[in-house]
This record gives sequence, structure tokens and C-alpha cells, in this order.
Amino acid sequence: MYFEDPEVAKAVYADPLIAKTLQDEFNQIKEDRETLRNSIFRLNTDDTVHLPVNLHRIIKNAKRMFEINSRSKTDLKPTDVISKLGECL
Repeated sequence: MYFEDPEVAKAVYADPLIAKTLQDEFNQIKEDRETLRNSIFRLNTDDTVHLPVNLHRIIKNAKRMFEINSRSKTDLKPTDVISKLGECL
């Protein structure tokens, strides 16, 4: 894994609960991807898939919500992101 902030990296590698949270989130993303591929978009013969969401808007809103400046490093922790995503869903 790659982290901008070395302190965040240390915390992730040192705390088994954080590592488990990240692994669980990764597994959920993989499961969701398979569901999308095999159930929702399986009838589509075209290689291009148009998602029913505006990803650019979601990213822009997340940057605003977390007060992220694209030109500087952030102290945002992966577990904070996962927690906030859970609240949104």
C-alpha cells in the first residue's frame, strides 16, 4: 500500500484493527465489482459501460467534504474515509 503520510502508514501497519478494516473494505469493493460485472451489466455486449452515477461529482464532493486540496498532502486517514463512506451509503 502507498500512503502520502508516513505516520498514517505506521498506524496502518501497527494496528491490526485498521488493517482488518482496510482488508474488509477491499474485499467488499471486489465483491461489488463482481456483482456489477456478473449481475447488473452481464447483458451488455458493448465493452463500454456507462455507470448510473457521476463519478466526477462524487470525487469533487468528497474533496470538498474532507477539505482536500489537490495540490498538497493530506492527513486524511483511510479508516476515516471508510467510516464516512459507510455513513453516506
